[in-house]
Amino acid sequence: MRTTALYIVAMLFIPMIYSVRISADRFTEIQNQIKEFCQTITKEGGEANFRYVEEKKWCNAKIKEAEELVEKRKKEVDAIERQKKALEDKITDNTKAINHYNSKIAENNRTMDQFKKDRCDANFNFISLLREHYDAEELLKALKKDLGDYLDKKIANPEDASAKLPSSFLERVSAISHLIPAASQTNLVQLVQAANTNTNTKTYAQAGDVSANLGASVANRYDARDINNDMHVDNTKDELKALEHIKSINPKEYFMKLKVKIDNIIDGLIAHMENSKRDLSEKEMKANQDYAKFMIALDKENIELTRLVKDLVAENVILTEQLKKTIETLEEFRKLLKAAEDNLAALKQMCKDKDEYHEKEENRRAKETGQCADAEKIFQDIVGTDEELKKLINNEADLKKSEIIEKKSGFENQRNANKAADIKIVF
Repeated sequence: MRTTALYIVAMLFIPMIYSVRISADRFTEIQNQIKEFCQTITKEGGEANFRYVEEKKWCNAKIKEAEELVEKRKKEVDAIERQKKALEDKITDNTKAINHYNSKIAENNRTMDQFKKDRCDANFNFISLLREHYDAEELLKALKKDLGDYLDKKIANPEDASAKLPSSFLERVSAISHLIPAASQTNLVQLVQAANTNTNTKTYAQAGDVSANLGASVANRYDARDINNDMHVDNTKDELKALEHIKSINPKEYFMKLKVKIDNIIDGLIAHMENSKRDLSEKEMKANQDYAKFMIALDKENIELTRLVKDLVAENVILTEQLKKTIETLEEFRKLLKAAEDNLAALKQMCKDKDEYHEKEENRRAKETGQCADAEKIFQDIVGTDEELKKLINNEADLKKSEIIEKKSGFENQRNANKAADIKIVF
């Protein structure tokens, strides 16, 4: 160290003075060297401070640039991460939509299959019911002919015992009972039963069997024992009241009117069958039209859904590729962010090291400046005044009274206290 060098100079110079072997020029040279040495410390401190100020500016500027770069990289990473999240969300939404559309297509296909089956069943039922109407119409026509033949015989000869009702009339009517109105069915059965009235009876009821009125006639009587002198017989009340007159018509006319009624009922039933067939056909046609429209709508929906699925699948392929590139880009920018952060940390550490080094050097120079002052003081104390030095050099000094000689022991003690291991002082 320079401090050690100062002590070396001082310690080497002491014996020279004591032995009075040093010249004035050499003394001045050494003294100048000490002064120059002290001046170099001051100059070095100034230059170091100047460099430190410049380095501090450089550090601040570079750290600011590095911090700005780190912030920029963070924003870039955040933006890419948002882009990655948006792509992932879009792919997820598209996948959900694809699954939903595929499920809807499958559901529509199941619905179409079920409707096809239901429509086939309904069409078969329609055909079966339509056939029943045709069969019922033919049955009614045949029944009209059979009843007409029977009544024609009755009209020609009411007493003709060979005239018989059509066989299995009730069974034939019952077979189509689910196709005809109940009231018309009942009227037809009653009229046919009326046409089958006993031919031996001379009186024919206009509206059917009059056997119920026979009982009323039998009950229309009274017992003479119940009549006494206190009672007045009133043949207008109670049991004595006359029965309602029952109109009678000619048997031939009866059967003619009956035939007209039966024909009207059967014709009405045939017309009912025609109307029912037309209604069934119209309803079946409407159902088929609705079915066709529904199938067309489902088919169009499936075509549109299939197109959407195809577009979404293609879009997901593109989005997946974009996501792959985005992930790669994100990794690169994360590396750039890490490099920027490492660079910032390195800059801060380097500038911190510079601060510590500058502080350390400042402390050293301050210490050396103090030691340099001490060395100059020691040198001044050893040499004494210029007058005394001249006398000492010219052998005119009184060595017994010299302050330098008196201070010799103190300098020797200070020299001995020097701990530098590589210094050897010889007097």
